[in-house]
Amino acid sequence: MSSFICSLVLLLLAPLASCHGHHGGTVLVLGATGRTGSLLYKDLKKTSRHEVRALIRSTDKARDILGCDKCDESEGIYLGDITNVTSMIPAFEHVQTVAIATGLSGRGSPTQEVIRSIEFDGIQNAVKALAQETNIQAYGGVSNLRVVLCSSRGTTTPSSGVFGDILFYKLNAEVFLGSIGMTTSIVKPCGLSTQAGQNRTLKDREPKIYPALLSLPNGNGSNKMTRGSIRITTITIQRKADVPCKN
Repeated sequence: MSSFICSLVLLLLAPLASCHGHHGGTVLVLGATGRTGSLLYKDLKKTSRHEVRALIRSTDKARDILGCDKCDESEGIYLGDITNVTSMIPAFEHVQTVAIATGLSGRGSPTQEVIRSIEFDGIQNAVKALAQETNIQAYGGVSNLRVVLCSSRGTTTPSSGVFGDILFYKLNAEVFLGSIGMTTSIVKPCGLSTQAGQNRTLKDREPKIYPALLSLPNGNGSNKMTRGSIRITTITIQRKADVPCKN
């Protein structure tokens, strides 16, 4: 999955790559020490000519998973938390594209407050941090700032229980991104395995979202996102007039 997101990030960066000096096309990965986020970060670092950063919560975990040395800003590694917009501001300076790979797994018993803070409020915080004035000026307007969100299948038909609550707030995040005026892309994966990536043909399923699509090895997604020439056909951008409400 991470490679698919990586190719999309680079595809979005391509039109403006030569327009903004040494800060042009800076990419920030949120959730960079998670399963998909770490693969995405490594793919971008390996294949991208743009500056790539990571937002983390633990330097020890980053050192173990990302292989950084100092694991600080000198290596493009920033400490921050998506539930605290102020903590993310330094990481977002001069950033054009943010790739969001944060999220809850559905395991355990997180409260509604925790679920919302990560799956919905956290996405809003990321957009607020990206929309700082220096970025808007550097990249010629809000519409040239980019957000790529790794969401989930099933958000339009959420189930009950903790996972249903997670999907509900993911859907609200998708709707929110459709209204912000930035270039937004939403990746809605099905099951992700830990198998090695393979070459797969992904067919366009729009306008209907099918309940069962593909179960992708995690490497498939990340590899495809590192290739700027890939034809993206499985991205769904949610644009709805009314945001669902939940009491």
